[in-house]
Amino acid sequence: MKKIIIFCLFFLIIIVVNAESFCSLSFSGDKTVENAKIFINDEQYGYVPKKISTLLPGIYRIRLEKDHYETLEFFLDLTEDENTSLDLEMKPILEEAEE
Repeated sequence: MKKIIIFCLFFLIIIVVNAESFCSLSFSGDKTVENAKIFINDEQYGYVPKKISTLLPGIYRIRLEKDHYETLEFFLDLTEDENTSLDLEMKPILEEAEE
């Protein structure tokens, strides 16, 4: 029985030591971004405002979409244990005047 407990503890220690640290990413901004859809690497994560704390370090393609606004898209490189806050603004789509 002691061998099993020691093995389980050893296995748990290995998992904890090898675990990668997550990054935190917060989305906010003015009224133009409020309720915009958030996509990270083409997967929807919800709507602005939002805090996501389950991302691993790496490069991500970020995209925000909202009706009547230009899509906002950029790449973001997150490092281990990084907490990033994005204060964003979206540009309205200007409709051409009818002639």
